[in-house]
Amino acid sequence: MTAQPPTSEPAPPKSAPSARPRAGSATSPLLRLLPGVFLLFTLAVGLLLSARAHKIWVWPQNMSVRSGDWQHEFGKNYDLHLPLRDPGIETWGAADYLLSDGRPGVQIGQAGWLYTDEEFRSGPAVPGRKSDGAVIQAKLEYIRQVRDRLSVQGTRLVIALVPAKVRLYPEHLGRKRVPAAKADEYQDFRAALAGLNILAPDLWAALRAGKAQGDVFLRADTHWTPLGARAAARALAQSIADQNIADQSAAGSWPGLVTPDASFLSTRNPPVRYFGDLLAYVRLGALQNTWGPPRDLLATETTRRVSPGRPPDERPLDDRTSPQVLLLGTSYSANPSWNFQGALEQELGTDVRNASVEGRGPFVPMQAYLDTLPEDVPPRVLIWELPERFLDSPVAPTPKQVRGAS
Repeated sequence: MTAQPPTSEPAPPKSAPSARPRAGSATSPLLRLLPGVFLLFTLAVGLLLSARAHKIWVWPQNMSVRSGDWQHEFGKNYDLHLPLRDPGIETWGAADYLLSDGRPGVQIGQAGWLYTDEEFRSGPAVPGRKSDGAVIQAKLEYIRQVRDRLSVQGTRLVIALVPAKVRLYPEHLGRKRVPAAKADEYQDFRAALAGLNILAPDLWAALRAGKAQGDVFLRADTHWTPLGARAAARALAQSIADQNIADQSAAGSWPGLVTPDASFLSTRNPPVRYFGDLLAYVRLGALQNTWGPPRDLLATETTRRVSPGRPPDERPLDDRTSPQVLLLGTSYSANPSWNFQGALEQELGTDVRNASVEGRGPFVPMQAYLDTLPEDVPPRVLIWELPERFLDSPVAPTPKQVRGAS
């Protein structure tokens, strides 16, 4: 049977009482004019302040109106000296920080925790696990060729795969969630490295355990703390020691990957307020200390040699243990604030030469080393620090770059 339209308006349901007109609705035209009045008032105040700001009205000299140079220079000067410009930017930034979950470059968590948005980028998974991602596949092929090139000179590749900060501290995210595709990314990549016979200890587990002693990552920075760097160094040293035992069992009298030849002592420096790199994305100016995320309290560490052994620059060139260990990587390794090099020296019991570079990612330092390979005295072990957040980076090395690899 075809439904017939009602002949009269049905009565409202009992559960929905008749809506009453809001105060000042259609019967109050004045309220409808308020937004326009406010806009006109704002424009009037802006024009008045602009008229009183004499630096705004500096006319550009010797510039052509026809080419647009005059207008461009005038606009630039006007913007620079606009009244209340900086307070306006800072107030807007504070409102954006307080009311939103993130902004370009940063995700805003709870209790002052900030995360780089690179850690939330959903990319391809390890080939053979979830999808054949060309980006990660290219990285794995490059790593394989690096392994082969280093093995020619007798150097063992060890990868320090640094887990994402959000993987260690998801409890401070608030409403933001990491894409489900990234859940197994860290362990999947480690499994792929194991398939290439590359030692890559579980730094995620080591840093999780380190959280019991304190923060292993800075709250307002992308990097780990000295405590986190030391937890990673201890896990790497233990894995290398375990590999030493396995290699010695297989090769008899072979000395192993790393032979301890010195002792080191680390001292903790007084804590200072540290301006984290993620704070640059939350620009609040004078309101930073009042409304913005607080700066981290960072206590750096200093490591020095305290017992025998000669520094690398005093050892003869034919000393095959000089250097035993080379560290390559990003700012996690290059920045002395985290003391990753010193922690490795103390945990391994030997000098570590650091050729890491800040701001260039993990692949540029490696390629630079391969291009100027010191064939005379190669290290026994090369520790390549590789942050997880670079795995989904669209910038991947070309596999054929590594000369001498099979």
